[in-house]
Amino acid sequence: NMYSYWSNATYARDQYDAHQIVSAGFGQVEARLFDNLDAVLGVRYEKTDMESKNHDTAAAADIQANDWLPAVSLVYHIGKEMNVRFAYGKTLARPSLREISTFAQEEFTGSRFLHGNPNLRYTQIDNYDLRWEWFSRPNEIAAVSVFYKRFKDPIEVAMWGSNLDRIPVNVEKATNIGAEFELRTGLDRVANKLRNFSVGGNFTLVSSEVKITGDELSLMRMIDPEAKDTRTMAGQSPFLLNVNLGFASDKSGTRADLLYNVFGRRFYYNSPGGTPDVYEKPRQSVDATCS
Repeated sequence: NMYSYWSNATYARDQYDAHQIVSAGFGQVEARLFDNLDAVLGVRYEKTDMESKNHDTAAAADIQANDWLPAVSLVYHIGKEMNVRFAYGKTLARPSLREISTFAQEEFTGSRFLHGNPNLRYTQIDNYDLRWEWFSRPNEIAAVSVFYKRFKDPIEVAMWGSNLDRIPVNVEKATNIGAEFELRTGLDRVANKLRNFSVGGNFTLVSSEVKITGDELSLMRMIDPEAKDTRTMAGQSPFLLNVNLGFASDKSGTRADLLYNVFGRRFYYNSPGGTPDVYEKPRQSVDATCS
């Protein structure tokens, strides 16, 4: 006779209790400094309380923080149709409860185990933006923007352990600098018969940089003495392109759009030592909507 036996292989570590409580308040002042200059000044206070405990002796994750997040926006009006904007704001990016909980989960794609990291810190970001915009007609815009972002303790996914599992980790710092070009216009400018059609899009160029330090850089230079001490940020493409062709008829109540998107090759996750890092290849997509 043949017998089958079933046993419970659930680990206590796979069960956890967690909470995230964010308390916040803000104040804001809007003022016209001069006839053509407006200002918006504000500050936001956030209190973070995150905790995750497993049902075994694994280390518990605990993030307690109090942050003041200032913001400044200046708008310089050039006539009635054109503006120049400057903005600064400090923001936060917190890890998810899953990322700080110490258990391993087999990923659907790749069949590797993704571990939580109870030592993760949240990310603090300084954002600077400068934008020129021109509203030539209703629902039309031409704009050029430049931006700079400075990250403290950004979170990335790295290979970990002898089985090359994956785990979220903090890197010390990173920067983003880039430019965006945006255009949206009606095609009646070309021919009156095309008055129900519009075309638009935006194109973004980004240069990102993460500083590689410590053991990781030492291992890389054991394999390649000329290895650079910087790389691109995880998930950040060097370029992004969106284009759309739209049709709208108030008479029939019809709206249709054809949309195209593509992004450049982007860093996916970090490999140990001299092993090549993993990148996500560009993917082009075309979507059509109608209502």
